[in-house]
Amino acid sequence: MSRFSRLRRKPVDRIDVLTNPNAGKGKNRTIAPETLAKLVEVFFTPDTQVDVRHRETKDLGHLDRVIDEMVLKPPAMIIVIGGDGTKQKTFDRVIKRFEAARKRIPLIMAVHAGTVGAVQEALELLGSDPEKARDKIFEKIRRGRELDIIHRDVLRISGENAFLAHGFIVGFGLPVRFLERYYAYDPPRGFWCAVRTALAVCWNEFLRFLPPWRRRSIADPFEVEYELWADDACVAHLDGRFAGIIMASIEQIGLGCRLTYRAQEWPDHFHAVLSPMGIGRTLLNVPNMFRGRPLHGGATSEIVTKVVLRFKDPTPLMIDGEMYSAADVGRVITIERGPTLDFIRS
Repeated sequence: MSRFSRLRRKPVDRIDVLTNPNAGKGKNRTIAPETLAKLVEVFFTPDTQVDVRHRETKDLGHLDRVIDEMVLKPPAMIIVIGGDGTKQKTFDRVIKRFEAARKRIPLIMAVHAGTVGAVQEALELLGSDPEKARDKIFEKIRRGRELDIIHRDVLRISGENAFLAHGFIVGFGLPVRFLERYYAYDPPRGFWCAVRTALAVCWNEFLRFLPPWRRRSIADPFEVEYELWADDACVAHLDGRFAGIIMASIEQIGLGCRLTYRAQEWPDHFHAVLSPMGIGRTLLNVPNMFRGRPLHGGATSEIVTKVVLRFKDPTPLMIDGEMYSAADVGRVITIERGPTLDFIRS
């Protein structure tokens, strides 16, 4: 029996529900009340009463204060309702504050209510219908059945300017530029928006060779010196020009793309892929990306425990679909394994 299936018989236990009212262009204003109402149905019975605290976070400062209060008396479970950005920001702050207090991070349930669900899908949490999966989980709790708990290792990303963040997917170059164009479209976002973005990128790549429309490629390379570490040994210390870099502790990076398919091959390791390929070779490798196969065309692919990147010029990065500017991070960036989060899966 899972530790949470016994929660209904502990009157002192607490659940903290964190929601972002702006997630999904207001979609969360419907999903959050429904989730809270179902929690009441599950836990408020004649012999059981669990303290359910709903905190609607207005901004990042408010989120910080809510989590600081949570650390003082940790709940049995945290429910995070929102999009990829809401979840990434919440997980990052939960990790930082619980680690600083040397307390165990509570069990987490993530309910998607945003315009993008790439991270939710990549973590393999609640499937294609998160509301239906949520109801299934609540029914298991109500009946006292064992929950399906999965463990996901987080990456710790640190840089100059005292930058520190946590996430499951980290990208530079081509992934960042692609996401910038992807986010430029109005919601709803998803698979077909990604296809539309890819077609637009291909069209722009064609036009850039014609004199009236000459422009930079989305896959323009950048110079970086890198160190790849496996356990306590440096397995590579080189420099080169790359169009895109992806590192992840999970096997897919969203929308079914299994570019980091070896991420969970070894405990306490993650998968780093450094690609020098332009758009043409990258498109030829799309079938390999979705089938979980090695890239052809000179890409570096390693299972590592730490990566150190020294960029010639400050470079923006992406963490779980959230963008961070070059000014925030700096030129030197270190990625290594962080803590493990426990998630409820339907």
